Amino acid sequence: MKVKELIEHLQQHNPEQDVIIRFALDKDDEIGYVLETFDTGLYFKEECAIYAEYTATKEDCNWIGQVDLREAYQKMKEVE
Repeated sequence: MKVKELIEHLQQHNPEQDVIIRFALDKDDEIGYVLETFDTGLYFKEECAIYAEYTATKEDCNWIGQVDLREAYQKMKEVE
């Protein structure tokens, strides 16, 4: 998505609202994980990047039936 398109989408919302990024690991994930944005910048000097933080807790993930990404990452590192 181009910056212009993103701005057009954001203009449909209240400008005082916080912006979060919601992403899914597969197409059937209706809830998705949430990232809270904290900055914008350049990615390899070619693309605009939105930087965000994964703030979900293990309890949040358990409540909505998801895997805690921090825990999954740690387990993956242990396996490697």
